[in-house]
Amino acid sequence: MEQILSYAEGQNRNFIAFWLWTGMRPSELIALDWSDINLTLGAITINKAITDASEAPEPTKTNSSTRVL
Repeated sequence: MEQILSYAEGQNRNFIAFWLWTGMRPSELIALDWSDINLTLGAITINKAITDASEAPEPTKTNSSTRVL
């Protein structure tokens, strides 16, 4: 992870670090919006994904994929 992050700068580095530390699937990360983030609790709700096959957000891949980090 550190080697990957050493090549990134600025907001790209923050984005990649967030992705690596949360373990989110790319489709879940793409579907994330501000309503999924609770800054007061420091929690992120993952309950949807956007894929090449979807025109709009759809449920996560499995029931256990719906989670709060």
